[in-house]
Amino acid sequence: HITALDDAVERLKTLQTLFRQSLRDLPVAVLLCGRDGTIRHANPAARHLLRLRRLRDRSGRMQRLVLPAILDQLRPADAPSLPEGHWATTHEGAQYRRAGFVFRVRCVPLGGRTHGWAVVLDDLTAEHRMQAERAQWLRFLSHDLRSPQANILGRVALDEREHPQAPGRAELAAAVRREVERTLALAEGFMDLSQAEAGNFSQVEVLVEA
Repeated sequence: HITALDDAVERLKTLQTLFRQSLRDLPVAVLLCGRDGTIRHANPAARHLLRLRRLRDRSGRMQRLVLPAILDQLRPADAPSLPEGHWATTHEGAQYRRAGFVFRVRCVPLGGRTHGWAVVLDDLTAEHRMQAERAQWLRFLSHDLRSPQANILGRVALDEREHPQAPGRAELAAAVRREVERTLALAEGFMDLSQAEAGNFSQVEVLVEA
């Protein structure tokens, strides 16, 4: 029986080693927390994202770092208050910023809520950067590109009224108007494409025959 117990303990240690190594190699930020949110383990991606320098003190003992307290410090002062309840429930799905990173919190109970939580921090930094670039591009299309074209159309219309009989002026005005309208159509198409990629869709009823 003692030999069997030793074998079981050895297998458990091996599983723990493999589990910790797997967490360490994950590119996704993962933390293992106790019921109260005390961080028991954090892989390198999580330590980098949360700027956790050391989880153990110089004597090798785990420092008491509480994830809910860390997340509360990252909330803006004017942010709405979180709903009451367990910390994992209140922070679930919330987004936070730290040192230029943007991440979303996901919490999964380990063997029931009394045994602790696995917390995944989804890095949304690249997604937010793309959204900012898309918004900047839309501002360029809607103002910096469309406004000069509208001014050109207005100037062409004014010139037609002032010189209605000038030779060749009508053909020139028609050519300029055609190219300007083509540019505006391209800008509208790019704006529609950017809005479609953003995924902000609205649904309306339409007639199929139309």
